[in-house]
Amino acid sequence: MTCQDLLRFDQLPRRLGISPAAAEKRRSRDRFPVPLIRIGGRWFARRRDIEDWEARGGWVQELDRKNG
Repeated sequence: MTCQDLLRFDQLPRRLGISPAAAEKRRSRDRFPVPLIRIGGRWFARRRDIEDWEARGGWVQELDRKNG
C-alpha cells in the first residue's frame, strides 16, 4: 500500500459525507464492540459469560479438553 492509497483511504469518509472523527469512532467501535477478557485461551465479553463458563466447569473442563 502506497502513501497515495493511504491518503485516499483517509479521505473516503469525507467523500461519503461522514466527518473523519465520526468515521474513526465507528471504526474503533467495529473493532472493539465490547470489552473483551482473555482467560485460558477463550475470549469473554461480559462478567456473566465468565460466570456461566465457571458454572459449566471452567478450568476443569478446559484442562480435560487439553488432555484429551
